[in-house]
Amino acid sequence: MPDLAFACLQYLVDRLTADNCLLVWLCAVDAEPLFDSCPGDEHPALGLIARCRAFAGKHFRHVAASREFLTLNSEQVNKGFNTVYHNHVLAATAMAVD
Repeated sequence: MPDLAFACLQYLVDRLTADNCLLVWLCAVDAEPLFDSCPGDEHPALGLIARCRAFAGKHFRHVAASREFLTLNSEQVNKGFNTVYHNHVLAATAMAVD
């Protein structure tokens, strides 16, 4: 299962765009509990969340102009930023930006 999860992670990361990164981010947040048995550094959902955050930050001008961004409600924004492993995600985001 971990190999498949990481292959899916890489597939999604390779296809991130300004138009889909927020949806992928929210889907990864929803999937996070499915991977609770994985160690923090090997948690595929956290890796995807971190990469989506890094992508959204790096390309924010384009992300903010997307229809996806303009239709987010406050619950979705809070959900994206308040994950169970928030500190791990922040650390992984910093590494993904480098």
